[in-house]
This record gives sequence, C-alpha cells and structure tokens, in this order.
Amino acid sequence: MLVLHLSTSESGGAGLAASRLASAQVTNGINAIVLSNQGKSGQVKKTPKILWSICKSKLATASNILLTKANFPPHSIFSVSLIRREAIVSLKPEIIHIHNWYNLLSLRDINFLLENFSVVFTMHDMRLLTGGCHYSLDCTKFQTTCMNCPQTRTSLNFNSAKKRKLESIFVAHRGRYAVVAPSNWLSGLALENLIGSNASEVLSIPNAIDKKDLRFSGKLLNKKESGTRNLLFVSHDLESPIKGLDLLLSALVELEEKYKIRFNLTTVGRGFDGISINSNLVVTNIEKCDPAQMKQLMTSQDALVVPSRNDNSPNVILEAQLIGLVVIASAVGGIAELVLENETGFIFDPNTDSLVQSLLNFHNAKNIEVIRKNAQEFSQVRNNESNIVASHVALYERLLNEK
Repeated sequence: MLVLHLSTSESGGAGLAASRLASAQVTNGINAIVLSNQGKSGQVKKTPKILWSICKSKLATASNILLTKANFPPHSIFSVSLIRREAIVSLKPEIIHIHNWYNLLSLRDINFLLENFSVVFTMHDMRLLTGGCHYSLDCTKFQTTCMNCPQTRTSLNFNSAKKRKLESIFVAHRGRYAVVAPSNWLSGLALENLIGSNASEVLSIPNAIDKKDLRFSGKLLNKKESGTRNLLFVSHDLESPIKGLDLLLSALVELEEKYKIRFNLTTVGRGFDGISINSNLVVTNIEKCDPAQMKQLMTSQDALVVPSRNDNSPNVILEAQLIGLVVIASAVGGIAELVLENETGFIFDPNTDSLVQSLLNFHNAKNIEVIRKNAQEFSQVRNNESNIVASHVALYERLLNEK
C-alpha cells in the first residue's frame, strides 16, 4: 500500500503532523511519502510546480491577507493549485491523505482526487468546515449562510461560496472519503456538517509525535521551590490573536503589580518585534527551535502556557507532557481533552482574570510532581505510535474495501 500525504508545507502544526505520520508509517512497514511545497527532508518530497502557479499562489496569499481584518490569521479564501495531477497519478497511490491543502490544491484538484482515489482528510483546524477561517471563535455563521464574516474586511460572500462549493463536491462523492481529526471536539463539529455526514467515516485519531528527542528527563533543570519561575510560550506566529500571547502578557503584568509575583517568559516563534512588551516583564524570544533544541529549552522551564482562544490539539502540549513539563492551558476546543485541572495540568477560561488565577494555582501548588507524572503517563498512552499507525491503516483498508 502506498499512502501519499499532501500538505502545503512541512512546517507548522499540519505540516509536522503529516511528516511525522508518514515517518511513523514507514517505521511500521507502510509505504508512505509526503508531497509539499517545501520537500526538504525524510519522506517529504517537493511538489513539481509551474512558474505561473507560483505567481498565482503569491497573489492568492496577498489577497487573503488583504481581505482579513487585522488581529486575525489570514483567511484561506483563495487557494490555487501548485501540484501537477500527473505527478500524483504517476506515483499510483492507493490512498491520498490530505492535510493542509491551501495553496497546494484547488477545488478542482480535490474533485479530481475524489473521483480517482480513496481519500482521507485530516482536519488540523476548522477551514474544511468554514470555507476560510482557521477558527470561528464564538461565531456560528459558518453553520448556515456565513454572511458578513466578522473576520474579513469585505461583505462579499467569499467564504460562503467556497463552503457551498466544497459541500457540493463532498455530496457528489458521498462515501468515497473519510475524515480524521486529532480531537473529539473537531470530529464532532465535522459530524454536524455536510462534510462529515457524507463521509464514509469520521474518526478522532491523535497526531503522531516524534518522541526521539522528547525522552523524559527525570527532572526539570530549572525547577525551583521558591523564587522566579520560568514560563514558555510557543507559536508559529506570536502575533496571532488566536494563540493568546496578549492574554498571557496582561496576566503577567497583573501578577507582578497586584501579587508581587514575577515570572520570566520565553517565547518561541516569529513576529516578536510586533509585540508590545511591558517594561517590567522579563521576556526572551527565540525565533526557531529544532526538536533537540526544543527539548533542551523545555527542560529549562517550569511550565508551558497555552492561552489559545480556540485550538484543536496542539502538538506542543503533548510534547511538553512527554518531557515532564507542566502545562497551563485554556479549556477551549480540543485542549480540554489534553489537560485536566490539577490532574494533568492547570486550565483556565481564555481571559486575563482566569489565567491569573491559574498561574497562582500553579505557583502555589504542592503536587507538581504528581501532575507531571500523570501528564507524562497520559501522553505516553495517547501517543502510542503503533496504535496511531494501526488506526490509520485500518481506516485505509476499510475505505479501499468500499470501492
């Protein structure tokens, strides 16, 4: 069986998930490769492209940014094809597994793949349901007409038109594809949508995590019983309002001014120069970390803070739990399935007051070692590579048997 994974890039949550799953499948005897726009390592191959397509991609990206309001991730309103269909056909894959496809596949490409192959979609965010926005936050308009989107600068109904086209494609190919999400939250939303109701199956399967650089260290190098604690925040884009760095910074200011408690903060990601930092805070930024560097960084911290306003199943939470780093996270989306209050970490509502209280709970907790051990055991069970691969292979075989 050849499984062909398609992902716009091999970076970011979706790209890493695609390459890690392919690598895990190869390790377990499954023939798998990834086609992406980058194609720099391992099982990841670069997609053959046409110069004109690259120009269209840049235009689509610029248009998406222009049409999205400030403080929101760019909507994926426009997506152009950056892949040659004949290149896919020549590989003769039995399964096409699509991850992030924006500016890799067009809607016509998706229709072509569904007509000719058994296809699995893994949802790493909500775009397959909304037609454009990564996360809808409190908005439910994507479930109906999706008019006057609060995240875009235009009243033109781009998202709704794209969503209707996607839905018509899925209805036309009912039962020829399956949908996977790494969280029960997102798979549940898919079941309420035409994408899920026309799929042969909708499953929740965790993302594969590369454990080779994430072996439990036994103790945290900077763990202290008193004094200043070190917090870690990780995001591909530090300026993304969805990831909630602004909430964390506000909470840290309040903790110092009101409670005289200081935390040092290390951020990992791009966009640090665009962040306004209170002069009283101690914040260090690292733009990029490879897995080995991330492990070293995590073992020098006291807690990972994930203040997302909405999220699916962040890989960084599971990686931190495997290493033994305490996680303090907002109870939104799929995160609530990963962190249980005072059992595998600390949770809060996505607002400053709740985050302040959660950081106070962490600061005063006497059972940190128990929480770390519980979280590590939970993550080891959830991230059992053999089970993750077996669940995907069983799904592939069921899809092939239904052809």
